[in-house]
Amino acid sequence: VEWFIPELCYTPDTVYGEVWVDTEESFELTIENCGEGVLLYEFPGFDDEDFSTDFVTDVSPWAGIVPEGETRTISITFDATGYTDGTYNTMLELVTNELEPDNERMIECEMFVYTPATLYGNVTDCDDGSPLANVTVAAGNGVDEFFTETDAQGNYMMYVDEGTYEVLFVKLGYLNYKEDNVFAPAGQMTMVDAMLCETPYPVQWVVLDPNEADNAALI
Repeated sequence: VEWFIPELCYTPDTVYGEVWVDTEESFELTIENCGEGVLLYEFPGFDDEDFSTDFVTDVSPWAGIVPEGETRTISITFDATGYTDGTYNTMLELVTNELEPDNERMIECEMFVYTPATLYGNVTDCDDGSPLANVTVAAGNGVDEFFTETDAQGNYMMYVDEGTYEVLFVKLGYLNYKEDNVFAPAGQMTMVDAMLCETPYPVQWVVLDPNEADNAALI
């Protein structure tokens, strides 16, 4: 009789994620069948959408198979709702069809919670001062980029990581506006207002209707 014994390998050793206060974000765990045969795995309890293990609120897919030599990517959701700034740890149970005692593993999860910076402001028309809705606001620093849109009153607000940003305002029919070197400190609100001017369109066709004397015309 030939026995095929699967073996679980996984990376990273600790699932680590940085999450803004009162938000959630997903991180990846890669599992591999380093042995022979078919590896069966299950994260007990996560078939129930209301189940959680401390700050881990979802694991997807929560169960499955991994053929010999193949890998699977598992999405693990950290929820920082109700957590204050700091580092939090928990253990995530993983059960497989490996030989005992290797069939029960505890995966370490570490969540770093922090308060982001906030950019906010108001966008108006440069001619009449009226608020502009649906203006795309993009804040970038060469590494990360964050987006939002203005509401009906021309207001916007978005969370960003602490850093110095180029803030760009874009709306169809208007000239773009850019604010450089905007520093957004963590835990504070930084105001960046903007005024956009309509794009000047050149007149392409002009119709003249000269009078009888040819010394005046109606355009």
